This record gives sequence, structure tokens and C-alpha cells, in this order.
Amino acid sequence: MIGVRIGYDPHMGETGNPGGHFSNGPEPQTFRVQVEGGVLNGLDWGGQGEPVHLLHANGFCAGTYAPFVRHLLDSFRVLASDIRGHGGSDPIAPARIRHWRVFAEDLRDLVVSRMDPPVVGMGHSLGAVTTLIAAAAYPHLFSALVLIEPVLLPRHLLLMMDVLRMVGLAGWMPLAKKARRRKRSFRSRAEAFRRFASGRGLFKTWSPEFIDAYLSCGLLEKDDETAVLRCDPETEARIFESVPSDVWRTVGQVRCPILALRGEHSKAFRKEAAEQLQRLAIHCQYRTVPASGHFIPMEQPEACAAAIVEWMEKNRRKEPKKEIER
Repeated sequence: MIGVRIGYDPHMGETGNPGGHFSNGPEPQTFRVQVEGGVLNGLDWGGQGEPVHLLHANGFCAGTYAPFVRHLLDSFRVLASDIRGHGGSDPIAPARIRHWRVFAEDLRDLVVSRMDPPVVGMGHSLGAVTTLIAAAAYPHLFSALVLIEPVLLPRHLLLMMDVLRMVGLAGWMPLAKKARRRKRSFRSRAEAFRRFASGRGLFKTWSPEFIDAYLSCGLLEKDDETAVLRCDPETEARIFESVPSDVWRTVGQVRCPILALRGEHSKAFRKEAAEQLQRLAIHCQYRTVPASGHFIPMEQPEACAAAIVEWMEKNRRKEPKKEIER
């Protein structure tokens, strides 16, 4: 593994560091981990307390969460990694993406080789479900899970997606369609920033600080006139198409305590799904973060971090038990 100081230079070309530069917080160290089929890029922010691994949402990268991570460093030592096909990690052949288990296996290899398990597994969206799958398969590696807006869809929707996959129509899934239409190439980083900070679309609830963090790790400036997103829209689409239909069976196999956070206005992780997760998991509590949607860490970073720290402190003091949100 390699640990080096990282920084963002807007004039870097293809050799530019994918870690990014985080102007309003501590600089992490970047590291590389060999896994079966490729190399993962990771960031180590240091910090005080229990070791945490943070895994990002589909289409983004570890450095995107830098403004959020700084609120955790008084309580945790935080590492994060780029899922294959994202940020600075090696690409993955889209045909290999048939189940998110492939990313869970990468997570296992990273935790074993880079960290001192058991660790707190923290993830957002795709990263949350991937961490859930890894904890079910390898319980000795995780002491607790923090699932931020996990993609836990109703069973009837998962069945419908299975049918679409079986008949070769997975590309009809709305999120996959949208991903394939995503603009990937820009004339410069400045053009990309103006587009994403325009107050429309996916980033309309993000502060400029988070958009800048995303571009620092998620945009590759190939030359003076071309900048491209590091995550290929085809990879992003294939991940949406491969949402695991067996995810609810996985929930009951997790042995460690779980905190699930959902955004008050989320359409991806609805209250009914959060309640079902709480019923099926052995030790689980869910909390709703006000004034937020699917992107809780970007929309309410301080509130998100505070909820995690409070839950972990309570979890340390007593044996976990099921709690019902009223």
C-alpha cells in the first residue's frame, strides 16, 4: 500500500491525482489496494476513535464526502475508497456487474489488507447496500453498520426488475436510462462546475463546497480543452440495472448493530422500507434526518454526522436492542 500526500492542481493532465484537494479541512493520505481483478484507490483522513470505512454512492467517489468527513474526525478514524469504475480505482468491465456482491468482495479485501477489523462499515446508497452485503457474508469484519439512504426497494419493484433483466430489458429502468444520457465530457473543470452549480438537476441541493469536492476526485482533465467524468455513464447504468433482488434476505444475516438514516423527503429509501429494515434486522434503529432527501451527507452534513456520533456513543455504553421510531 502507498501513502502519499495528495492535492488538486487544476492544470494537471491524465497523471493528475484522483484524490482531490480539500481546502476547508484536513488533507487525507491516498493509498492503493490490490484486489482480485484490479486496484482500489482510497483516502485515509486519520482521526480519533474507532476505525470507520466509508463507501460512496453510485457515480461519485470517496473525495466527494470530504466536507462531511471532517465532522466525524473527532470521534472516528475514517478511511474511504473508490468503488471500481469510480474515482481513482481501476475500471471494471460492465459485463461483470451482475450483482453488487462484486463490490462487497472488494470491500472485504480492503478491510482485511488496510484496516484492523472489526470496523464500523458506513455507506451511502450503493455504498450502504454493498457494506450490508459484506457484513452479512463476513460478520467478523464489522462491529457496526451505518447505512445512509440504502437502496432497499419494495419487493414488488425488485421482482419487476428481475423480470426486466430476464427478458433483456434492464436498460428500460429509469435510473439506468438517465445515467446513459448523462453528459460526460466538458471543455474544462470550470464549465463542469458552472453546469453542476446552476441550481438544477442532481446537484440542486448541494453547496458549492460539495460540488467542488466531487469534481476534484470525479473529473479527469485530459488536456487543456477536455475534462471527462471518471465514472463512465455505462458503468453507472449497469450498477443501477444490477440492484440485488435478494437484498432483503441479506438483512437478517447481519449480526452487528445497524443505524439507518433516511432523508425526510427521500424517494429512494422510504419510511416503509426503513420500518421493514428495522423489523427484519437483529439490532437496528432508523432515524429520519429533517430537511434532506437522498443526499443527506451533502444536504445536512452536520446533522448527519451528529446522528452517527450520538448513536455510536449510545451503542458503546449498552447492549444494542431494537428501538422503534415514533
